[in-house]
Amino acid sequence: MVHLKLWILYDDPFGYCQLIAENLSDLLEHIVDSNVGKVKKLPPNIISEEKPDLLMIGAPIFSIHSAITIKNWINKFREANSLNGEKLKKIFLFSITHSKIDIKSIWLNLFDNTPLYELIFPNILHVDISAHESIFDVLNELKRSKFLKQTINQIKKLRGEKIIEKR
Repeated sequence: MVHLKLWILYDDPFGYCQLIAENLSDLLEHIVDSNVGKVKKLPPNIISEEKPDLLMIGAPIFSIHSAITIKNWINKFREANSLNGEKLKKIFLFSITHSKIDIKSIWLNLFDNTPLYELIFPNILHVDISAHESIFDVLNELKRSKFLKQTINQIKKLRGEKIIEKR
């Protein structure tokens, strides 16, 4: 079985993405070695030197321009990886919003000029804060979410494990 390393990175002026990132790390610790960090505090070259197998990136997204810190970090990470001859890695995404917006197109736009990634997984966690009483409701839902189940299955596949689909 393959041992995988995951970095969960987030940008968050309000604290929601940090709580989700830390919770995801706890929920995935049985299947992958994970670390959590804020992109403003982690230079991309440090993460690149660690050569993680997977990245999970999260940010509050309220418009096409609101994830500029993440976009800048991704570009610097891509540059650091290209110096090492590495691709950007396999990437999971999550975001916090206050409405139902097209998160997928916004995230794909952030990676538009980044041809050096291997794979962006199609399951994107979209948390609409306005639809919940509190962040704790979000964290409780996360434990049972389709995103978490799909993420665990995708990591298991990458580790070489067989996946038994429940019907």
